[in-house]
Amino acid sequence: MSGSAIKNLTRQVFRDRQKAISAQDTLAPEDRASHPSLLDIVNWPQKWQDRIVGAKYIACYMPLSDELSLEVLRTDRLSHVRICFPKMEGDEIRFYKASGDSAFTEGRYGVREPKNSENEVAPKEISVMLVPATAYGADGTRLGRGKGFYDRYFARAVKEGFSGFLIGVVPERNLLGSVPADPWDLKVDAICTEKRFLEIRDQEV
Repeated sequence: MSGSAIKNLTRQVFRDRQKAISAQDTLAPEDRASHPSLLDIVNWPQKWQDRIVGAKYIACYMPLSDELSLEVLRTDRLSHVRICFPKMEGDEIRFYKASGDSAFTEGRYGVREPKNSENEVAPKEISVMLVPATAYGADGTRLGRGKGFYDRYFARAVKEGFSGFLIGVVPERNLLGSVPADPWDLKVDAICTEKRFLEIRDQEV
């Protein structure tokens, strides 16, 4: 079986599992309170808290039903931090400033995204990028949804001056020992679930 076939099969397993969870509401009571919320950053290592609080821009995402919420970024402590969101443009994504529900519209694949393309945030302005995924391996390898948007963005962003940190965000149940990968697949510096923060590598920028 080819690498692509293995990745597609893995994605299908996660899609089927998510459907079962949604249909049967099998989350344990102690998990329902924290799912699908992002682990509060007060539980992160201090240096990673500092990187969030001191970020010039944080690149976020609008969560799908199986992705973790980023409501933690709306706290008073982070009210000064500027946030940007991805917008699909052809086969690429770009990040734009947007705030308030009226600034978003439903894009492809049911993903909410900024309405306009007037306030783009250049990659070199992004200090931290929060990257969702179908699953992550414990080494930081990302298994995306198969469209390659984040892989292409990051390859371009590095050429355009991005030097920030990548934090993978994924439900605890989708954090695995390893995931099938290709050489071009994105690897993150840390992973956050609703239960814990896992540092993969720490390269100062």
